[in-house]
Amino acid sequence: MLFENLRQALERVQQQFGDRAHECGELPKGATVLPATQSAMFDERMVDGPNEFRIGRPAYLDMHFGYGLHTCFGQYVNRVQIPGILKPLLKKGNVIRAGQLEYQGPFPSSLRVKAGN
Repeated sequence: MLFENLRQALERVQQQFGDRAHECGELPKGATVLPATQSAMFDERMVDGPNEFRIGRPAYLDMHFGYGLHTCFGQYVNRVQIPGILKPLLKKGNVIRAGQLEYQGPFPSSLRVKAGN
């Protein structure tokens, strides 16, 4: 769900440039560039087992909250708040989806789940 808005943006680039977008060569001054952070986080040359969930991965491989000057300030709240919300839910066990992922614009906003017996 975190990648949905990136997926939509990359589909637009794909539609514009096709499968050969990586062959564009040198970019002209002032060109718009869309860095593909999703594909970077799944690059097997840099990330060991990119499709596996590994809780102990180094933080520098995680670009969900941006990087450098463009780091999201909200990451500090989210690194505490998200585990605080999910831990009690996951402890109930048998967590299943109970509805469709809902969006507000390009951003995921709600996903209903059921937990427990």
